[in-house]
Amino acid sequence: RVAGWPFRAHVIEDEGLKDDAFLAGDVALACSGTVTTELALAGRPMVVGYKTGAVTYAIVKRLMKPRWITLFNIAAGKAVAPELIQDACEGEGLAREVAIRLDDCALRQRQAAEQYAALDKMGRGMPDPSEAAATALLDFLSARGRAAFTG
Repeated sequence: RVAGWPFRAHVIEDEGLKDDAFLAGDVALACSGTVTTELALAGRPMVVGYKTGAVTYAIVKRLMKPRWITLFNIAAGKAVAPELIQDACEGEGLAREVAIRLDDCALRQRQAAEQYAALDKMGRGMPDPSEAAATALLDFLSARGRAAFTG
């Protein structure tokens, strides 16, 4: 699908190379999903696009009224990364938003910092939830004088 693009595209299929690819670029164009959080963790500013079937979109829009769909935008309570959804998710708009970021180093730095701040609200740097639960249980058992299981 990318052979006809007017620029050279790099398709990364090896998960081990993904982080290197994230760090190699100045700005990312990402489909909404896990990759947006991964890019934010890598400190990469991005533009988010998402388009689904018209019927699916109509149903979801009636059932849910989120202002944003990207997790760190939701956590930040604002559009840290621009989201171009459904009809707005078209080539010119996506290219314009990417170009704005490519041309403005200060904007890229500010967006990366705001992404990190939103990730902090989401628990970045905190213990793994399962590890925290296990530690709480061991502390509880220890406080009651019971032998802790060390597995």
